[in-house]
Amino acid sequence: MEPPPSGLPILRFKGAGPFPDGTVLRIDLYQPVEVDVEGRIEPRHAEAGSSLVRVHSGKFELETRGEGIFKARVFLQGEFQTGSLRKTLARESSARKWEFELPGTDTLSRLQLELESVRLQIAEVQEFYSRVEAACRNRHDWEGRSKEFLTEASTLLRRETRGEAICTAARADRRDAVGWFLRNSQHFYWRPDGSFGGAFDPEALE
Repeated sequence: MEPPPSGLPILRFKGAGPFPDGTVLRIDLYQPVEVDVEGRIEPRHAEAGSSLVRVHSGKFELETRGEGIFKARVFLQGEFQTGSLRKTLARESSARKWEFELPGTDTLSRLQLELESVRLQIAEVQEFYSRVEAACRNRHDWEGRSKEFLTEASTLLRRETRGEAICTAARADRRDAVGWFLRNSQHFYWRPDGSFGGAFDPEALE
């Protein structure tokens, strides 16, 4: 799994439980995401990190980087314990997995900023396509600006943004829209009357 970006804020997950000193716990972190499934937005949870922590004086702590809302799953697994601890935990612990929701700091204001960022990015792509559409009305204009548009689309596609766990379906649609242009603009064609025909000339396939 890729490590979280170093520019993200530090997240500390602190917990406590009736475990003997030296107990090893596995903590898996997840973040809610949105997935576009055949035109429907469905909520999912994506992996955001996993780590082993050791209990001291009944407490444990995991430090990572991230932002937003997290779900933590804490596992107690015998395979990570020493021989004596494994026997002790087998006698004293019946629960083996716990789940927690971890709201990020200042989540609402961050969400508002990310929603505005997504809105601006979508508006940027819409404005890009409006200029492409205008240029396609005349083949000569398109041929004079096609390289410029390709460079701009490549820049839009490479642009990295924070908060990828927010509005993931909208961000994916934005990337798909730009990617479509990069893949298909080389196939644009014009009808004999000079009007724009589309991305694929059906007569060329005959």
